[in-house]
Amino acid sequence: MNTFVIFTPTYNRAETLGRTYKSLCKQTYKDFWWLIVDDGSSDNTKEIVSQWTDENKIKIKYIYKENGGKHTAFLTAKPLLSGKYYICIDSDDELTPNALEVFCKTWETIENEGKANEIALVKAQTTEFYKLIDKKPLLRGLDCLDMSYLDYSIKYDRREECITSIRMTELSKCFDIQTLDKIWYGDKIKYYGESVLWARAGRFFKTRYISDVLRIRYDNTISLTRNSSSKDYNHLYAYMVTTKYFCSENYDYLMKYRKMRTIKSIIIYSIMGLLLDIPIKELSKELKITFLKNLMKVSLIVSYPTYLFFKYLIRK
Repeated sequence: MNTFVIFTPTYNRAETLGRTYKSLCKQTYKDFWWLIVDDGSSDNTKEIVSQWTDENKIKIKYIYKENGGKHTAFLTAKPLLSGKYYICIDSDDELTPNALEVFCKTWETIENEGKANEIALVKAQTTEFYKLIDKKPLLRGLDCLDMSYLDYSIKYDRREECITSIRMTELSKCFDIQTLDKIWYGDKIKYYGESVLWARAGRFFKTRYISDVLRIRYDNTISLTRNSSSKDYNHLYAYMVTTKYFCSENYDYLMKYRKMRTIKSIIIYSIMGLLLDIPIKELSKELKITFLKNLMKVSLIVSYPTYLFFKYLIRK
């Protein structure tokens, strides 16, 4: 069994996937394999991956499936995953050459400290075109920080992207995979907000945040989260569904630390729902928490005129 399994979902990224491949070939730590789930690409992704497999520089497994979005690619990958630790990297990004080595040493340190039962995730920093996304890092002056994702993202309001490694034995508990194919309007979305899954993991485990920059992030207009035309409103469904789960499941933290963030989220949630012609009664029912239901009704004072304005722009 390899130490790491690297998972990459991809959609029509033959031109950028090579960037990820080259970065994996350059890893200083070699005990890993790469699982690629192709989410219905119509380009030459399959042929390119076949060439890399023939090169035999790293171990690769390629799976093709019909298009369904990033969360369905994850569901396809789940039964195939094997290794001690799991990492997901997008099909247009890179790992720094020392990424797996740093992750491996960090996991060894966690075990030596006797914190293996407490910490199930390690998150490292990300750059965008070699430029730090995080302008005021919480980790400034620290090598690492152990805390729940809920504290990190809600209490301290950190929302920058990280590259994450998860202990495989805790993966199913961290990522509540069983619910992904049964989510509200799951047949309408191409993307399910990972913040919901990280927050669920934060109810059980702490994350070790390290200051090392291990992922180089690039922006691309084609992705599994934006692989549909604007007319089918996938992005509206995705935001609405993610907001429903995140606000309902983390109401305690949000009310304690981020009331204004919650109010803004519920206003946008109601606007998205109205644009999708979802009845107000259904939108309210899905929020579960009484305060959020009432907040949504009050927010209609703002959201309904905004909805009418957007509706006018769409028709125009």
